[in-house]
Amino acid sequence: QFADVVKQTAHYVGASADELHANMRVRNACYTQPGPASTGVPVYGLAAGEAKSVIDLHLVPGWRA
Repeated sequence: QFADVVKQTAHYVGASADELHANMRVRNACYTQPGPASTGVPVYGLAAGEAKSVIDLHLVPGWRA
């Protein structure tokens, strides 16, 4: 569940501050505040050419219980 996410890393196509903030708005919409630790990593492209981002999640089940 999203409540179990403790860290997310998003690799996204783009490098500008606007692209970073647009990406963050989408992924942070899944969490209640304060949300997990989050890192955005701009890349030139992804293995799946049509993809815009790849998100890695680290979960600890029940960590907020």
